[in-house]
Amino acid sequence: VIFNTWDVAYVRDMAAAKKWLNDAEDVVEEMVEGVMAAHAGQLVKLKGYNVLLHRNIEVIKAGQVTILSGGGSGHEPAHAGYVGDGMISGAILGGVFASPSIDSVLAAIRAAAGPHGVLLVVKNYTGDRINFGQAALIAQTEGIRVATVIVADDCALPEGKGITGGRGVAGTVLVHKVAGAAAQAGLALEAVAAEATNAAETVKTLGVAMTTCTVPGSAPSGRLDAETIEIGLGIHGEPGMKQSPLRKCDELVDEMITVINGRAKLVAGDDVAVMINNLGGTPTMELYLVARKAVLAVAALTGTPPARVYVGSFMTALEMAGVSISLLKLDPLLAARLDAATSAPAWPTTGGPVAPLAELEPVVTSTDATAAAATAATAGGAPVVDSEALRRVCQALIEAETKLTEWDQIAGDGDCGITFRRGAEKIIAGLDNYPVSSAEATLEALATDISASMGGTSGALLEIFFRAARLHLRESGNAADFRGAFVAGANAIKDVGGADAGYRTMLDALLPAADALANGAPLTDAIAAAEEGAESTMQMEGLAGRSNYIRAELLATVPDPGAKAVAIAMRAFAGP
Repeated sequence: VIFNTWDVAYVRDMAAAKKWLNDAEDVVEEMVEGVMAAHAGQLVKLKGYNVLLHRNIEVIKAGQVTILSGGGSGHEPAHAGYVGDGMISGAILGGVFASPSIDSVLAAIRAAAGPHGVLLVVKNYTGDRINFGQAALIAQTEGIRVATVIVADDCALPEGKGITGGRGVAGTVLVHKVAGAAAQAGLALEAVAAEATNAAETVKTLGVAMTTCTVPGSAPSGRLDAETIEIGLGIHGEPGMKQSPLRKCDELVDEMITVINGRAKLVAGDDVAVMINNLGGTPTMELYLVARKAVLAVAALTGTPPARVYVGSFMTALEMAGVSISLLKLDPLLAARLDAATSAPAWPTTGGPVAPLAELEPVVTSTDATAAAATAATAGGAPVVDSEALRRVCQALIEAETKLTEWDQIAGDGDCGITFRRGAEKIIAGLDNYPVSSAEATLEALATDISASMGGTSGALLEIFFRAARLHLRESGNAADFRGAFVAGANAIKDVGGADAGYRTMLDALLPAADALANGAPLTDAIAAAEEGAESTMQMEGLAGRSNYIRAELLATVPDPGAKAVAIAMRAFAGP
């Protein structure tokens, strides 16, 4: 059970939703195989990664800026459907509603990098920003020119609340189109980024859902009954502005346009592009009912009908019955970019021929080879890391999956338990071969396994923790400074993620424990500090991550699951 209800008991008693599945664990990989089968004439898969690139990527990157985007799966046709001439050059796919790993993003950047540079178009979610951001930093140290544009078009979240900001939703597709056309026109990286930034800052979006969505393998949610809708519901099923009784289509569209125009500021004489987006389970007939009223509502604001109207499934949320509306105020250049030709299959009126499947070998750098050689060189010495303590930690996190999931269904997006369980299982699978004769190499192995298995924000943050801890040991020259390594890891999460103590995150367990260790306290005191910090999150407002979207009265019923996972892990590490 992963997602989408405050009524946990209801979910536990329900069977998994009916879906076209073989195994929920394989859904993304098998979907990629299907995408490749249907669009092999346009795509090439990066071997070893769920990364789909333009089939002619070598030609594309030699002649223009390349554009990469991506995020969690479950939003199809985003993002692979927008790979094509005149749009994006590649799509990086994470697990269902989970950010792709840093390794996947970095592999895509390396494969797509040419002399003109790479532009990353990133939706404004904590995990996406961290993973794409860290991959961009690594690529820049390798000499690759990378620019990033963040899309935060959702109008559901109040402006200025916390550090998270508006979510990136369907307006991202219009940013893809503008950026892709600018790149194909031969503009330099800085100019392409500027046009994409202008589009990202101009487009505004709001969604309304009749139902939530169900992650493959999970039970349906009972959060919205037959008479209730949610205005501003997120594309992962996270809560929106408010719940409301079901109303007539015209009334809902009027409210949506009013909310959006509070940010878009349309006035008489403006040219506007309107995107009516199916969130997954809305009949085409109903989409056109929404389009009809949206055109009338925009015309009432501007004095003329919209200049462009797009209707279809552009960025979905699995089977969610709902619609989002995006408004983009146009100038002549933006209009030209939207009208420019593209071969991307998911952009209206486009398609492409089928051809044999193809795979591109990942780019291997000297950094990869050096890290592998360093790990191999440490094998075979006397152990300095307690592998059984690591095993206890993993077993404890696996056993805690159900409880972590229950908490996260209220405080986040419901994937915390399964995310930690996947990481723990990956570590256990390779633990007997860990280079435990070297603390530094063991930390690197932990970071690598977490990157390959967990995904999402938690996986990215823990990878940062272990890599920063390893770097501390190397730079300090003291391979036994585990206290300093722990402190370095906790501080790195704070620095990269932007959160701090009191934001209701895993840092509320990590930072008190780090303070205790830095002050010379025994491990038992650090564990107690972590446990106390995790419990204290029940009194905190969510100011980072997806808890930032959750109402305070709901957060007060559960602790932060990430902080609790840290406390559980530390208690297990100490042993009985």
